[in-house]
Amino acid sequence: MPFIGTTPAQGFASSVNKQSFTANGSTTSFTLAHPVSNANDLEVFVGNVRQEPTAAYTASGTTLDFGSGNAPPNGVNLYVVYKGLAQVTTTPPDGSVGTGKIAANAVTVGKLATSGALPALDGSALTGTMTKVFHSAWTSDVAQVLANNVVTTTHLHYKIFLRVQPDANSVVTIRMTTGGNSPADAVNVAVYQGNTMTRAAASSYLSYSLNGSNDYAVYPSNNNIYANANSYGVFEIMNVRSGAVSGTTNMSPARTRGFNFHHSEQNVSSSDHHFGSGAGYFWNATSSDNPTVTGFKFAPHTGNWAQGEITIYGFGV
Repeated sequence: MPFIGTTPAQGFASSVNKQSFTANGSTTSFTLAHPVSNANDLEVFVGNVRQEPTAAYTASGTTLDFGSGNAPPNGVNLYVVYKGLAQVTTTPPDGSVGTGKIAANAVTVGKLATSGALPALDGSALTGTMTKVFHSAWTSDVAQVLANNVVTTTHLHYKIFLRVQPDANSVVTIRMTTGGNSPADAVNVAVYQGNTMTRAAASSYLSYSLNGSNDYAVYPSNNNIYANANSYGVFEIMNVRSGAVSGTTNMSPARTRGFNFHHSEQNVSSSDHHFGSGAGYFWNATSSDNPTVTGFKFAPHTGNWAQGEITIYGFGV
């Protein structure tokens, strides 16, 4: 329905501006916190009973007056509500506020989720995000590091960050394991890989390959990590838990778990250092000998690791 004059505000009084007074049975005039034009600008309550404007009280400016002989009784609940100062708000329907109505920088961290799955911008859950599933750091000799029960159906692929320091010249070996918390090396596995490496001090370029003779991946190539040198590597392996079907052998599907990596090492006693990269796959000849992988085993080929750190992230679903 149309209105003549100013359209009334639509909404709800979310708060009112209220002022209380102390009634002592003798005071008839009280000072208002906000000036008013007349008695109709106020609602006055005595003992929680609303009073009639002009008949029970008058008001002008900052003075509220009950008139001679009409003092509110001692101790009675006495207060006023300023009608012109009520706060009116409207709760918008869900999905009705556009981005143009949100001030720049108005959304703070307090309104964002700090745990759980990261939401996508369209409101759905993001898929394929990386989740840390394992971390181990050590400062004394270890012969191997087991990451048990990190491979689950939650993630397809895994990314491994390694920093190791061997106590003797060695290389890093990476095996898949089965059996959860009672791990065993995955059986019937053959590794095929190719590596390239540059040795800076010798200005040499090396290549290396494995053709199924090992059940583990290895880096750096066919050259050792120097004793007491830090080696940094990133190793990615795909389709870990059950492998991906890749052609046939004797009419049965083969299973592969592809991987790639890169690394760098620095000899602490000289300027010699090398770096390289490679790729390959763990291969099972048929589906019948395909293991259900549950973890990884990391170890130097010889000796121990004096110190190091390994972190594993799962991603892809």
